[in-house]
Amino acid sequence: MNNKILWVSKEPVDTPGPLVIQATLAGTTRTATVSLPDGPGPSYVNLPAPGCWTLHLSWAGHTDQLTENEGARPAR
Repeated sequence: MNNKILWVSKEPVDTPGPLVIQATLAGTTRTATVSLPDGPGPSYVNLPAPGCWTLHLSWAGHTDQLTENEGARPAR
């Protein structure tokens, strides 16, 4: 399952750089880090397990946080 996300910065990005996502699975100590080298824009982000993840985002001197519910993957 792919999760296509369009990341958009409300603030102008004067200095391009990576978008770093530090994710934590709710109720656990499980974490994951994803780095998108081109910064905000369209991307595919796959987290290692289904569940409710808190994402801490940082890019070009900016930060933000959001919560995403990663659905269960279909059986193959």
